[in-house]
Amino acid sequence: SARACAASGASRRTVPLASVPWVYALFVTASDGMRLAAELKRRGTTCTLCPTPRHLSRSCGLALRFAPEDEAAVRAAASSVAVEARYVREAPE
Repeated sequence: SARACAASGASRRTVPLASVPWVYALFVTASDGMRLAAELKRRGTTCTLCPTPRHLSRSCGLALRFAPEDEAAVRAAASSVAVEARYVREAPE
């Protein structure tokens, strides 16, 4: 899948990022982002850890990018591991 978590090692097809809608989870600390990414991987929810886009925030510098249809699963995982995040939707250009 084009949205497979980078850490999963799954093969991915190339999709122009500007054509895909994304949701970003933004964190106060990088360790929160890594903890949530590990929990999502454990649950099989697709995601990508990435630098926080500067136009979205000047947070800790680490964001978690995922598909809009996975937002409920990401929020549930964040709650289960006590990670607070701000969620920002970004539409394709």
